[in-house]
This record gives sequence, C-alpha cells and structure tokens, in this order.
Amino acid sequence: MIEVGTLISLSGAVNTTDNFCKNISVIWYGDQRSKLLRNLALNNKPVWSSVECVSNKILYAPDLHSVEDTSQSKARRIEDEQELRASLESVQRALNAEIFSSAMILTPEKMQQAVIRNPWDALMGVRPTVFFNAKIPYEGIVIQFEYSGVCYLGWHMRVALQRLFQCALHLPEIQENVASITIEEPRVLIPVPLKIGKPEFNATTQLSNTERYKIHADGTVIDTKTNLMWQRCSQGQRWTGSSCEGNPSTMTLDEAYASKVQQAPWHALWSNKSQAWPSFAGYNDWRMPTIEELRSLIWCSNGTPSEEAWKYGCSGMGNRNGPYQKPTLDIKVFPNTPPWQFWSSTASAYSSASSRAWVVYFGGGCVNDFAGSYNYAVRLVRNI
Repeated sequence: MIEVGTLISLSGAVNTTDNFCKNISVIWYGDQRSKLLRNLALNNKPVWSSVECVSNKILYAPDLHSVEDTSQSKARRIEDEQELRASLESVQRALNAEIFSSAMILTPEKMQQAVIRNPWDALMGVRPTVFFNAKIPYEGIVIQFEYSGVCYLGWHMRVALQRLFQCALHLPEIQENVASITIEEPRVLIPVPLKIGKPEFNATTQLSNTERYKIHADGTVIDTKTNLMWQRCSQGQRWTGSSCEGNPSTMTLDEAYASKVQQAPWHALWSNKSQAWPSFAGYNDWRMPTIEELRSLIWCSNGTPSEEAWKYGCSGMGNRNGPYQKPTLDIKVFPNTPPWQFWSSTASAYSSASSRAWVVYFGGGCVNDFAGSYNYAVRLVRNI
C-alpha cells in the first residue's frame, strides 16, 4: 500500500456498476491520521467532540466538511447509519488500516457519472492498489474506489476536481509540531474473539443494581423492568444453588441453533426459530434473547447512560466517563459472568452476504455485530 496518508474515497454500500462511487469523503490513515486527530483535539474542539466511533478501526467526523459538491447549495450528507457504516467498512478493508473519515456526502453528479462511465478517463494513473506507484504532485490528491472486489487508486489535481467535477476540497491544516503530544482517542471496545479462561475481574470491588430483579433460588431471575425471566448462569455453567460454577460454553451462531440459520437480506429476527434448549427450573421454552433484551442487562457502575454505552461502551465517548466494573451487568444477579461477548438472536442489518448477528460485549458494555463464525457465549431468556 502506497503511503500517501490522505485520499478521497469513492464508496458505495453495494458494489454495482451504478453505485460503487455513490458516496464520497476524505480519508486519513497512518501518520496523517494520528497527526490530524491530535490537531483536532487541541485546536478544533467542536469537530473533535463530535467524532464518532464506527468500529475499533474507523473514526468518523460528521462535522468535518472536507469535501463539497459546489453544484448544491446544501450538502447532501449520508444520514443512513447502515449505509455509512457499510461504505466506511469497505474502505477500511481496502486500505487495511485504521482510518479517519470526514463527513460523507453524495458524490457530485458530474464526478459520479464520469467515474462510472470510465474511471481510466476520469482519473489519472488508475491502477490496482498493489501496483500503484504514481508520483503525486503537490496539488494532487489520491482517489480510491473499489470495483468488482478490486481496490483501485488514481489521482487528480485538486483544482481540476472543482473545475471538471464540481468537487471542492477543504482539507484541514496538519501541524507537524504536535506529533509528540499524546491524547486519548475516542474508541469503541470491540474485542477479538476470546478463549475460554478465568474471568479477569475482581468481584470484591463490584457494585450492584439489584433492586429491579426478583431473584429465585432455582437459578432464575425476573427482571421487573422488562418482564422477562433469565437464567442466572450462562450456557455451559452449572447452578449450584447459590452461584454459577465453571466457564460458559462458547459457540458459533449456527451452533447456537439446532440447524443452520438462514438470514434474510438486511434484516431478520431469529428469536422465534425453534431451538431445543434444555429444560431448566421446570420451564422448557427458553430461547436466545433479542439484542434489545440482551442489552437491557448492561449496567455501567460509573453512571454512563445505557444509550451512550451501547455505542461507545461504559467508558463513554472519548473515554470521558472513567473506569467501571467488569463485567458490565449486575454480578449479584448473574454471578461468575465473565466479561465476554454474548450472542443475541437479532441478525445484523449491515451484511446480507453472510450470517452476522448482534452481540453484547459485557467486558465494555457496548453493542456490535459480528460474523456468525465467531465463538461467543449465550444466556437464555423466556417470556413470563
């Protein structure tokens, strides 16, 4: 990968001939990304405070307007979160780097039409990424797009982009002298798959939020806030009469069901799918929870609101809310719960190509979607 550091990205949530360059934003990565983040944190607090974490490798600045369609009086911003995420994930995979994106807008119509018609005519030096070795002039800018599964790079002069395609750039100045300053970047706690092992938390320092729960001696508990009955132990653990013994079992999404789950395009709820979960405490209608049900168990001891935790984790946006207990739920109600990822039955809306579902990470309190091939834990619920 050529070390340019700053480029224009043309992207689309669907890789088709008329949609692969639908959206446009400016992308920073490598040293340029780190330097720009420090500059924004020190010198542009309004933009910095709005930075959002799309994933642990993607930061998005909705208030950083670095690309403009001069044919429009008002920017046509991409507001749909699913489309935004799909576009940025595609760019991140193509660059194979941590990225920082400016506000994403619809690509100016002239530019989109020209690239769709023939990118080799619209841009200069277009090559697959692995073969790109052009020497970019000072006023040039690299342009990235992906087509038919191949990532391409080309370039153009900035002034020509505005004249030919009504695409103006407003790139923030990056000061080199702040490179040694260390800041804490916004982040989302999205862990890699964990192996079964001893939970890493100290139960003696945990706090409790037990008032909302009716605890039963048979290993079940009723959440009076949601009117659901939960098993106090994760699947694979054994209820001893007072606690949960052993480590939870982990399983792929398909293994969490008796047979392969067929995901409907873009959205599906699998909670009604038949599953022969073992009878427990005299009930035989246990099921996997939906993401709304599972995330209702998240509790941040540092006071982070649930809505903020679902997106940024209990540390909050920019790690502003400080330390918190792990796991991020009531351990008096759910004893010996490790700070792991737990499957929900709600399919991800971000990918129709493979089996993905939403997951709650009880090591951080955040919610994210993962491919069904990962091995995560399961906690069962039933209606009352």
